[in-house]
Order: sequence, then C-alpha cells, then structure tokens
Amino acid sequence: MKFIKYLIVFFVAFNFFSCGDDDKTTETNTVINEENSSIETIQTEVVITVVNSKKKLKANYLVMLFDEEFKPESSTPNDAIKTVKSNSKGEAIFNLQELVKGEETYYVEAFTKKSNGTYVLESKYRTKIEISKGKKVTTSIIVY
Repeated sequence: MKFIKYLIVFFVAFNFFSCGDDDKTTETNTVINEENSSIETIQTEVVITVVNSKKKLKANYLVMLFDEEFKPESSTPNDAIKTVKSNSKGEAIFNLQELVKGEETYYVEAFTKKSNGTYVLESKYRTKIEISKGKKVTTSIIVY
C-alpha cells in the first residue's frame, strides 16, 4: 500500500513540475515528506531582520546585498546586487533562487535614503552571509 502512495506522489510531482512555460526555468529543491506524503518546495532565501540596539524592529530600511564586503571608505550602495526594503516586521526577504549556484558568500548592509538622494549607512556592524542552493538563512542587522 505504501508503494502505491509513493507512486502516486511521484506521478503528481512529475506532472506538476513538468507542466508549464518552458521558457521560464527556475531551480527549486523538492522534498517529499514521507509522514504525510506532501511535497515541499524549498527556495534559496535570506531573511534579514533589522533591529536597533534595544531589539526594536525597524521598518523602511534599505537592506542591500553585496558580493564583496562593504567598505564605507570605498564602496557605494550602487555596488549592491539586490536591494529590499524592510517591512513592518523589520524583515527584508531576499529570494536568491536564481542568483545562488552553489555555496556562496554575500554581505548585507542597512541604509536609509535622504531626501536629496544620498544614502546613509545605518548598520553598526558588517554582516556576512554564507548560503547554498535550496537553503534559507535568517539573521539580523543592528542599526543605529
């Protein structure tokens, strides 16, 4: 009986992932949960929570992802490869499904933008992220 369940799950998963627009390919990791015969798709994702030193959640910060360590004396926000604004829960969620190919290292910083268009670095510390395909990383950035 279990064999039939697994066979059904396999065919459902195969049909689910084989149908669709062939021009748009994205990679996901699929896990079959044997206990309840469910299929889960795992995205490559980084969740950054922006907080101040009193651990208060901070919304509307521009969290920028860099492929090299940010150096305030020589780097600029224009070097960022992705930017996400923190939401009302202080979270900036980066979907890196198409960016991460293997094991990768990225750096994240929090900024605010002045009315004249210039950016102010708000991160107290430099934050390094190590991620691999199909994984989710969660961490925090402390801002001034």
